[in-house]
Amino acid sequence: MIIHKEENMATEGQAGGHGDHVCESMENHHNHICQLITKVTAGEIIDMVDLPGFICENCARAANSAEYLCRPRSLAESGEQEG
Repeated sequence: MIIHKEENMATEGQAGGHGDHVCESMENHHNHICQLITKVTAGEIIDMVDLPGFICENCARAANSAEYLCRPRSLAESGEQEG
């Protein structure tokens, strides 16, 4: 797992404090919604978010698949814990 600040990258041991961004799969970070939305329109990612089953614990964006998020958490698991 890699943690980075928006301005510069850091390993998990180096980062800390407010503004840290944890990504569980940096090798695929360019395909995460938080990155794609800066390069494409919302309409271009609609197939990635129209039936959300996961939420990102960093930015609270929702997606159909965990692979589109930095720190995915299943919405089904979240609902079970609250009830």
